[in-house]
Amino acid sequence: MRLLIADRDSMERTGLEWLITSYSMRFSEIRQSGDMAALIKELEEYQPDILIVELEMIPSGSWDIFIRAAERYAGAIIALTAEAVFERAWQAIQLQATGLLIKPLSPDRIRQTLTAVVRNKRKKEGERAGSEKETLQHLYPSLFYDTDVPLSEGMGMMVVHPEDREEIRELAEWMENYSFVQQAHILPLREHIVCLLPAYTSEMLYQEAQRLVREALGRTGSKLFIALSPIGHPSNSIHTCYERALQAVKMIFFKGHQQIVLIQEVPVFLDMDPFLTPAEQRVWMAMLEEGDKVAIKRWLYEQFTEFPEGFPEPELLRIRLTSILAHLRRFMQTYQLEKIPQVEIRYQEIFQTILHVPVLFRIVQEILLFIYDILQEASNQKEHAHGDFIERGLRYIDEHFHRSDLSLEEVANYVQRSPSYFSHMLSVKRAQTFRQYVTDVRMKQAKHLLSTSSLTVREVSFAVGYDDPNYFSRLFKEYTGCSPRAWRQK
Repeated sequence: MRLLIADRDSMERTGLEWLITSYSMRFSEIRQSGDMAALIKELEEYQPDILIVELEMIPSGSWDIFIRAAERYAGAIIALTAEAVFERAWQAIQLQATGLLIKPLSPDRIRQTLTAVVRNKRKKEGERAGSEKETLQHLYPSLFYDTDVPLSEGMGMMVVHPEDREEIRELAEWMENYSFVQQAHILPLREHIVCLLPAYTSEMLYQEAQRLVREALGRTGSKLFIALSPIGHPSNSIHTCYERALQAVKMIFFKGHQQIVLIQEVPVFLDMDPFLTPAEQRVWMAMLEEGDKVAIKRWLYEQFTEFPEGFPEPELLRIRLTSILAHLRRFMQTYQLEKIPQVEIRYQEIFQTILHVPVLFRIVQEILLFIYDILQEASNQKEHAHGDFIERGLRYIDEHFHRSDLSLEEVANYVQRSPSYFSHMLSVKRAQTFRQYVTDVRMKQAKHLLSTSSLTVREVSFAVGYDDPNYFSRLFKEYTGCSPRAWRQK
């Protein structure tokens, strides 16, 4: 328990603390206050379980302020006075003090009063803990499925999500002792804490959340994201509101922490194709090969910080980011950057960042910094001619496969090798001839166009580099086992 001694006389305060310590009463901490301002400050910050206060130190004009602070922040109160008059007795009654001790203080009376207060407080806490445990045993299941737990009109729910999951236990303990306006039920879970508050209006709930966010940062250093759900009418179950609140928690991905979100303001997350299209793949190949940092940054910001049509499902965006990472991997292989230990370690770290970092903008920033690093490393490799000319040649094919006149000689000339040597090394490294690789790329693009566009078979043939639609159709059937029209129907 925490004890606060408030008395104008420093010798009285020190003597009381020594006396209490000598009785071997176990207080986690004992603090002192010598004036009204210090007392109010200690009450708000320390929130003592027991307050011993000299009534004469409270100015008559500040009595109402002190009562409100004591009711909100103090536990049991023991009043001290040097005046055995009705006014002091009435003040003790107003404070609902457990005892009123008259100075000069009797050590035995102090011990008896304090012992009784501690014993009574522990008994009440034991009873409350038992009652709270029984209540929580009924409330936990109601989060995960509809139960017959009765709901009070105006009940509110907070889903409190700290930035660091390791803070859950400490944060839950802090919230257990937090001075909510109404008694709260605290339900810690693996990644967040559910807080049920009865008899709260929507405005009260939002104000309480604001105070919680502010004080958690100031006292425990925790950055919180809070999803608010006014349960309201009993027809809205705890389970229903919790499910909606979990959707709201996903907004951390876009907004970060130190935010409060009402569940009714959370949009429906949009579906999307998370993988890069062939056209986007070509854009990425070109930007990386040219080392165009400005274009890369602009592309990433447009894709992952601007959502004019609404927010996509966060997990789909993570998949899209891993798709980009796969192309960075290929770029690394082109210049053998994966053989540089610090680059490879950083690549693995970026992969884990995409999977686990809760805020999208942080992920994008880390990817950008990584891209800048590998562009510099690639530039260094180019200067020393250590690039993988086969990978560079394949990237060239990927960018120009739609041209019907693309030839082995052109690709070999691009990588500054003879056609026969390039063809031989391609067969060694990829177990494919030049023609097989070109056909493979063209057929993959043809399947994509047939599945996602309304282009005719003739138009698809031209788009993937074949001037003869009949030849394209025969080749497509050999490659897939069915004609282009059958593929589209499937």
